[in-house]
Amino acid sequence: MTRTTTKFSLSLPSELLAATDQHLVRRGETRSATIARVLREAVRAAEEAELDAEYARVFPNGPSEAEQAARERWRGPHSAACMAHATEVDRGQLWSVDFGAEIGQHPGVLVSRTGIMRRRWRATVALISSSILGLRTEVPVGPDDGLDHDSAIDCEDLYTVHIDQLSQRLGELDQTRMAQVSANIRLALDLDAD
Repeated sequence: MTRTTTKFSLSLPSELLAATDQHLVRRGETRSATIARVLREAVRAAEEAELDAEYARVFPNGPSEAEQAARERWRGPHSAACMAHATEVDRGQLWSVDFGAEIGQHPGVLVSRTGIMRRRWRATVALISSSILGLRTEVPVGPDDGLDHDSAIDCEDLYTVHIDQLSQRLGELDQTRMAQVSANIRLALDLDAD
């Protein structure tokens, strides 16, 4: 996952800088790095507070044991195998997904609405396969999309997975191809039928 950074100037009161120098600077960390770290932690805390409020709205009587366990997995330290955070997923992204023992690790495209994935920590994913069958419900993808070789999104092969099962972001579809995925899902599920 590529992150971009932007340089900017920030004016802080001298007492805050003194407190930073005395209490917050980790060994070998510059003042700028300390301030950047503290800002990242503040943003993460604000995101968690927002998710807590939404979680309380969705589960007014409290979560089930399974929901609480999933929530703690997301909030806990992330292993190298789990790179996705609920706030980093967007509809149309391609991820390497652990589909479980039957299918294993495969690329997939996130087809759920962004907001629902971020609130529920689950995503509906269309499987991407290197076996291209030429079906009307397939959407071609390949190296330009972050994959190793030409493949196809199988809009009939949909799975709902926990955010923890997304391990590496591979790329993102443009709006035109995401519209094609949406149309093919409607075709696959016969949603436009009279």
